[in-house]
Amino acid sequence: IISNTSLANTTATYLGGTGSDVGSCITKDREGSIYIGGNTPGQGFPITPGAYGTTTSYNAHPYNTAFISKFDSTLKTLLASTYLRFSETQNYSVTYIDIDPKGNVIVAGDGGIDYSTKSFVAKLNSELTQLLATTSFDTTIKAMAVGSYGNVYLSVNDKIYKLNNDLTRTNYEANIKSVTDITD
Repeated sequence: IISNTSLANTTATYLGGTGSDVGSCITKDREGSIYIGGNTPGQGFPITPGAYGTTTSYNAHPYNTAFISKFDSTLKTLLASTYLRFSETQNYSVTYIDIDPKGNVIVAGDGGIDYSTKSFVAKLNSELTQLLATTSFDTTIKAMAVGSYGNVYLSVNDKIYKLNNDLTRTNYEANIKSVTDITD
């Protein structure tokens, strides 16, 4: 993980276990803590005490589990790390990650909350110890942005969805081309 694009001031660290772990997204909060999301088969992946999700189903079922990890700004200390999954028999991966104005972690990814859905959005507290809200979609999420008031905007197929702070959907119809054009 590289925390700065300047080659003169590059910091890197290792995150993973003994499996094929994949980090797919990264962001940082106002204090400079770095958050990484991705997927892991769970073998030896570092999960911190008190984390929301502390077990994976790897021994029973060989499916990937989504993970979220939080480092300090120097990437020297793993502050929190959790698994995130909703079923024992589906693959999960965090593909988008952002921080809302209250410091909560918002993630979107592949894998359904039930068998009729294909993707999820979840909100966790900044310590990754509590799942605050979830919702799901029956198709793949293409992009995600968190607005300045904490609303979550998603690009799903040819529609833009607006989710309130509790991740409930609104009757929002935007005449925009992508979530990067949104401000709230």
